[in-house]
Amino acid sequence: MVRRTVTAGAVALALALAGCGGGPSLSAFKNGFATDKSQFTKLGSDLAAAIQSARNQTNTELASEFGALSSRAKQQAAQLRKLDPPSKFAAQVKTLAGDFDAVGADLGSIASAAKAADAGTARAAYARLLQHAAALRIVDRALTGALGLPQTGS
Repeated sequence: MVRRTVTAGAVALALALAGCGGGPSLSAFKNGFATDKSQFTKLGSDLAAAIQSARNQTNTELASEFGALSSRAKQQAAQLRKLDPPSKFAAQVKTLAGDFDAVGADLGSIASAAKAADAGTARAAYARLLQHAAALRIVDRALTGALGLPQTGS
């Protein structure tokens, strides 16, 4: 009888301890997001610089630069998907990762258009980029604010 009681007590204790922090850690998520945020803030700065200097570059240079930015945006989406957000933030993280994928696709389209010397396609991709970047910024600001992190960028 004592053995059963001790065994039952041990099982109950193990279940209780396993239940502690029964979801993703807010602290771990916040730290991971803050690290990612510093990376995508840098991506935004680099993109702004690339856009400003675009007139002074050849199509080959533009294709290379925007292709690299496209890869970074897609990598950022993948990094966001690796985070383990509490359920309260899961939808925002999913949306933000999707927005980075869209920005990455737009940047890839600009790179392809530059390589093909197709100004019309580049303009259309740039217009989409502006829309997707604005959507990304809205979600980023909301999530950053909800986590109590400092707002960066414009």
